[in-house]
Amino acid sequence: MILESSGQGELSNLLDNDIAMGVIGQIGQDLIINSNSNVRIMYDGLRDVGGSLSISNNTNCTFDFSQISTAGSLLITDNTNTTVPLFPYLSRAESIYIHGLIDTSTGPNIFPALEFVSGNVTIEALNDDFDCSKLISQFKEDIIHNLKCNGQNNETIAPEQRLGNGTSTPIPTQNPSFSPGAWAGIGIGAGVAVIGIFGAFIWIIIHYRSRLRKLERKAVRDSDEKLSTGEPEQPQVFQMQEVDGRGIFREKPDDPLVEMHTQPAELPTRPQSWAESEEGDISLAK
Repeated sequence: MILESSGQGELSNLLDNDIAMGVIGQIGQDLIINSNSNVRIMYDGLRDVGGSLSISNNTNCTFDFSQISTAGSLLITDNTNTTVPLFPYLSRAESIYIHGLIDTSTGPNIFPALEFVSGNVTIEALNDDFDCSKLISQFKEDIIHNLKCNGQNNETIAPEQRLGNGTSTPIPTQNPSFSPGAWAGIGIGAGVAVIGIFGAFIWIIIHYRSRLRKLERKAVRDSDEKLSTGEPEQPQVFQMQEVDGRGIFREKPDDPLVEMHTQPAELPTRPQSWAESEEGDISLAK
């Protein structure tokens, strides 16, 4: 929804230039209110804005968002002679950026019902009496994750989180240490990993032993089959030789016969004493 360039009357006739939108309770996307002047714009029945709520470049206007509860983002900037409206029931938003005159009649708590802002909250108050102390308290309670504020009592914010003199600096992530829930998740994950590794080790051992038993059973089964069929087991003979007087030998029973060339044997020459002894024996025999 866009509300733009409405109202051209004088400020003295502001009550005669009301734009009443009280019948609208919800806007699914953006609400843009831009370049209006000398009017009172009332969204006193609006509760939810699905997209961004942008109020910019308006002059001499007043706004009523007294019932709004949630918004995607809240952007209020460059509204001349216009006070930033109050948001007494705003509980959740993605981000908030305000640059302008902030009503301090209700004290420093400009978002009394705020529960959570996921993005940045930047407050650039044009009036010096604005107090940042309540926003700082919400920041410390983790309702606001990132805060920049240039009002009073912002000395309690770290220097890198302050906003002053129209300049801003980035905010580091708050609480870099892990929360108890995160530590619990890490512990559970580590335990599951250890159990998984141990389980895999046990499975490998069981699988190896099962494989070994299968091989043993197969060997026994093969041996039993051979015995039942009556097949004799052939002896494994290697490097065996049989040699006969003819110089024939074989390496294995099935090897072909191989004949070796041998030299003729010569009888040893008998000594003379043997010859004489044999002749004497012959004569005695006669």
